Amino acid sequence: MIARAVIVRELGAERLLVPALLDEARRAGKQVRGCIALLRQAQAHADAPFEPTAAPAGEDSAFSLPEDTAAFAAIPTASRKIGQGRYHIPHLGEISSALVRAVEAMIRPLGGDEAESFRRRLDELAQPPSDDDVLEQEGLARIVATGPGAGDSLCQLATDVGAAVDRAQQQIAGETVAGAHGYALGPADRPLVEAFMAGVARTAPLKFGHPGLATTAMATGQTLVIENDITATDAHVLVITIEGLSARIAYTDVHRKRLAFFRRSLGRTPVTWSPTQEGRAESHGGEGYALAFGVIKAADRAELCRVLDETGSRLAFLIGWKRARKQLRPFLARADALALLEWASAENIGHCGFLAIGGAGAIFRAIEAAATGRLCLGDRLCDVLGRERTLGYLRFVLRTAAQGLLSGRSAAAIQADLEAELCTCFGSRDGLMGVARGRAERLREIASALATPDSDIDRRGAGGPGPSAVPGQLADVMEQAAASLVAAARSIRDRDDSSRCSGRTQSAS
Repeated sequence: MIARAVIVRELGAERLLVPALLDEARRAGKQVRGCIALLRQAQAHADAPFEPTAAPAGEDSAFSLPEDTAAFAAIPTASRKIGQGRYHIPHLGEISSALVRAVEAMIRPLGGDEAESFRRRLDELAQPPSDDDVLEQEGLARIVATGPGAGDSLCQLATDVGAAVDRAQQQIAGETVAGAHGYALGPADRPLVEAFMAGVARTAPLKFGHPGLATTAMATGQTLVIENDITATDAHVLVITIEGLSARIAYTDVHRKRLAFFRRSLGRTPVTWSPTQEGRAESHGGEGYALAFGVIKAADRAELCRVLDETGSRLAFLIGWKRARKQLRPFLARADALALLEWASAENIGHCGFLAIGGAGAIFRAIEAAATGRLCLGDRLCDVLGRERTLGYLRFVLRTAAQGLLSGRSAAAIQADLEAELCTCFGSRDGLMGVARGRAERLREIASALATPDSDIDRRGAGGPGPSAVPGQLADVMEQAAASLVAAARSIRDRDDSSRCSGRTQSAS
């Protein structure tokens, strides 16, 4: 899988990685101090093997090494001096390699000439690992020595890098702006971040618990960068770079069709898109992803905020998109499934509610309850109902699922609505009676369970009330289901009455 850091770096927004790299640098600093303390302890024991060996104090003892076991705790007492000015320290090669990697991690969040200077010093001080774990006194001093007259060492380099890391941390003190992680933001930046986050927050409830939409914003000079991790997929990232009244959108996705869906969802905004490109992360074996760039040139700040708001509001409808498209395929043509998802996005309904109540399973249960015998093996719903009526029914499914879950209705009550509506679509009194009989049996089951406090109530249907549900909750579910059946019955009655009236009118003429 392509790492998020690789994508963000290739989009030219590597500064967004600095906060996480600074956290890593601080952890690496602790490891450096631990390695230095261990080597000093080993040298002291080798110089005076009969003197008691003191353990390093405080955080210097909190470090990790490859295969960190009791063998490493015994390193100081197992170290010895070989001849004049040579030391044998067990696992010296591993310790040296871990120390160099830790200093590299400390330098990583830094930039400019300062970082280059630190890297040159590290190249000069890093020593090739010893195969026999033996090191000259001068080589050991180039690792652990510090203080006036001691010359340069890895310990002194780590101290200097640590001071630079502290300064960098102070320059990008973090804050939270409308739910986004903000760094180095100025007064002119915060309203733009708030506008984007207002759009995200408006539709975020429609993802119904799915992970995603974490946002980071950072200002560098006159440039503001907003990055959103849309889903858990590393290559699914949105980066918006803002300078003045111009903004550049960079969007990456491993699914080209979802990328095209996102571009169309912003059709009401003044975004000029470049042709979709193919990106490849060379550092990850050339793994590919699709990349789209869009440019916004706003007339004023108000228009820029409106575009940011609209862009943020579309992101929730990218979550679970591929799964929803697959779940709709058994019921209608591929192009109609895509059109249905676009309709749900435009209506601010989305598809995650549909997934939350069981997706295709919820529709199959409705078909079983309301249309048994009407569909043959291999038939799609659109083959029996027709394209327009099927699209109308599936719009009802997506809207009812989203609105029902947002209002706190149970999945079982929503399922009853879907079954009753499908009966209406088929115009079937028999189907409606079948649904009613099923609900009546369920009601008798609940009544029996309520009469016997210790009995279990079978969990039937997605989100059905379980054994621990209280009587009031069970009654609410059945009341909602009954209301759905009554509405469907009235619709079928009205349709039949209209048909009979039309027939009589034709006969009379």
